[in-house]
Amino acid sequence: MFESVDHTVRAFTGVGYFIERDIATTVYLACRMGKPLLVEGEAGCGKTELARALARATGGRFVRLQCYPGIEPRDALYEWNTMQQYARISLGIRDESNPIAIEREIYTPPFMIRRPVFDALLDQSPVPPVLLVDAVDRADPSFEAMIAEILDSPTLTIPENGSTVRPGEAVVILTGNGSRPAGETLRKHALYAWLGYPPFEHELDIVQAHVPGVLRGLAGQICNFMEILRREPFLRRPGIAESIDWASALHTLRRAALDPALADQTIGCVLKHPADIARFRAQRLAYRLRPVMDRAG
Repeated sequence: MFESVDHTVRAFTGVGYFIERDIATTVYLACRMGKPLLVEGEAGCGKTELARALARATGGRFVRLQCYPGIEPRDALYEWNTMQQYARISLGIRDESNPIAIEREIYTPPFMIRRPVFDALLDQSPVPPVLLVDAVDRADPSFEAMIAEILDSPTLTIPENGSTVRPGEAVVILTGNGSRPAGETLRKHALYAWLGYPPFEHELDIVQAHVPGVLRGLAGQICNFMEILRREPFLRRPGIAESIDWASALHTLRRAALDPALADQTIGCVLKHPADIARFRAQRLAYRLRPVMDRAG
């Protein structure tokens, strides 16, 4: 998959994801060691995109499980296609087939609906898929513990038919936004990475890569100002996606520089909560643009 950490960095850069070397090292180790990777960080720092970029870099299929409060095991693992099962039972009754044989048959793979975790772990493709378990901290602790146990198990058990299956070589990334601390079982069996906001130079590269044609000076102003905004106690601090959206919006408006009036008019590209926009205007944060030096060169 990856030959070295340097190869990992180059592969991610090649698919448009500018990865820090420490994160690249952890990703490389997770892939080589066959360990799940738990990635935590603030919203908008690129955790989900890290998994997508990994799939693009390796050529593996991307499989995503979006966690939410109340998610159940069947939403992650599998369930049986009851309509097909009923149809097979009805056909067997008409044909006077052996009921025991039918019961065995309806709990075989053709009748199974594989949900994301089983879909990825049972994949035997030459190139392993990338399984993203997104926002695992939003699920109940019992669900998280179940996922951790499955990822650590050498075999997958199907209780309905008593069979066991050895999982494939899926690369597993789990993300958390800090809704609650991830459980110790998960932390014990996974490698760990914290994804923070990128440094100025790194974010500048990201913005320019995702908004072709944007002026370097304008991109530099945006990245500078983002550093200022992220120090404010907003309900939702702007992430990398907001930097890209803002640059794209200003490029669409054919603006060469950011000024306080323009920042106020386009703040909806950056802040997505009414209380945050109210704070931005009450604190006159747009006027902090004036002393900002452009480091873009």
